[in-house]
Amino acid sequence: MILGIDPSGNFDEGKGTTGWCLLEPGTTNIPEAGEISAKDFPAVYNYWQQHLSLIIHSRPKHISMEDYLLYADKSRTQINSRFETVQLIGVIKHHCWQSGVKLHIRNAGQVKKRWSNKILLHKGYIVHCGRGYATASSPTVKISKHTLNAIRHAVHYDVLESGD
Repeated sequence: MILGIDPSGNFDEGKGTTGWCLLEPGTTNIPEAGEISAKDFPAVYNYWQQHLSLIIHSRPKHISMEDYLLYADKSRTQINSRFETVQLIGVIKHHCWQSGVKLHIRNAGQVKKRWSNKILLHKGYIVHCGRGYATASSPTVKISKHTLNAIRHAVHYDVLESGD
């Protein structure tokens, strides 16, 4: 399995939401997808642990995850930031290193440009669900923009990088 992750480590700096999905390699089958929301946890360490629990229980061979980059046009809004997402990415990186899970990280722009909703629809990964989207595997369960971004990362790795 490939685990796609769109991480948000924001806990104290605005309750973030991480999107995730499991993709069966070489297929359009996404048997599970969802979110981890910081507002559901009493402390940042519980929130981080939920990310690690997801990895441990889903047992992926590969994780395809969005990186965090500080862009010049956003730098002023990040003054005095503790960069919580970067900390979460570090926790995930360390866990992957320790447990032997192969981790593939890239910036958001790489996948958002290549895997638009239109392309994901055309290729059969997602379907319309009301005014939003769902995975083709669970067509009646609406998914969030965070989960869509996780799907983009999983698909990007599976289609363009897994042969490396």
